[in-house]
Amino acid sequence: MHVFWSYKIPERNAISDEVLIEKVLLHSDLDSIYKLFDMFPEKQIRSIWEQRLLPDERMFSTNLLFAFLLFRIKDPRGFIKLKIKEHYKKLSA
Repeated sequence: MHVFWSYKIPERNAISDEVLIEKVLLHSDLDSIYKLFDMFPEKQIRSIWEQRLLPDERMFSTNLLFAFLLFRIKDPRGFIKLKIKEHYKKLSA
């Protein structure tokens, strides 16, 4: 709800869905994160999570929580390690 609290409140159309989803995942509580699933398809939320948050190794424990709780991934630790490895392969190619 208050993701952009330190800035002038932007126009609703000025914030892209991708930025909104990313910022809510990064800075909001679980109640707000669950509300994302009422507003956007799970596939879109998961895609943004995988592209923007998952490669950041500093967020490993948060990503474990998201993988298990939000996306019901069976082996979250293995999944995250695999995605991080794939990310680094793309960067070095």
